[in-house]
This record gives sequence, structure tokens and C-alpha cells, in this order.
Amino acid sequence: MLHHRGLSRAEDPLRLLVHEHEILHATLETAAEWIPELRRGDQNAVEPLRHDLYAFIDLVDEHIATEEAGVVVSAAELLSEDDHDELHQAFETVQCDEDDEGALEYYRELAHELASYSS
Repeated sequence: MLHHRGLSRAEDPLRLLVHEHEILHATLETAAEWIPELRRGDQNAVEPLRHDLYAFIDLVDEHIATEEAGVVVSAAELLSEDDHDELHQAFETVQCDEDDEGALEYYRELAHELASYSS
């Protein structure tokens, strides 16, 4: 929505956020490669997976800081109250869709499964 209000996707902060999303996805893909090894009982996969997941957490923290420093400030300056309402509704819709699809439960179960490999 911000790009419709004059904030270019080719410039920061949107350019940086898109790049960070790509890095986040790549980090999770790398971490996911260790899961089949764990499921086969390869305990040597625990540490690399743990490393990748902690790297993901660090990247998420950095990404949130980028959002708060750049996008939130830009949104406050560029978006109208109606725009904010529209965004809020869109986020609620995504959350409901994810709840309906069982995403939260899937990741909760996966987290418990992964935790069991390190004990």
C-alpha cells in the first residue's frame, strides 16, 4: 500500500524489507533441509539446524527493527485513517486464513518435534 502512496519499492525502506524477506526465506529453507536428517535419526543434524534457527530469530529481530524504524514511520506519514483501517482488515483476514488452514498448530507441533531431537 505504501508504494501506492509514493514510497518506491526500489528504494529503502521497502527495498530493504523485500531483501530481508528473501534472506529470511532462504534461511528457513536451509534450516528445513536438516529436518529429514533428524527424522532419520541423524543427531549430527541437531546443531546445524539449531544454528540456522537461531540465525533466523536474529534476522527476524533485525527485520522488525527495520520495519519499526522505516515502514512504521513512513506509514504514519503517508497513510490515511482509511488506509490504516484497510491494512488492519487485511491483516485480520490473513490471520483468519492461517488459523483456518491450521498454520499455527502445524508450527507448534513442528517446534515440539524439533525440540524433542535435542533432548
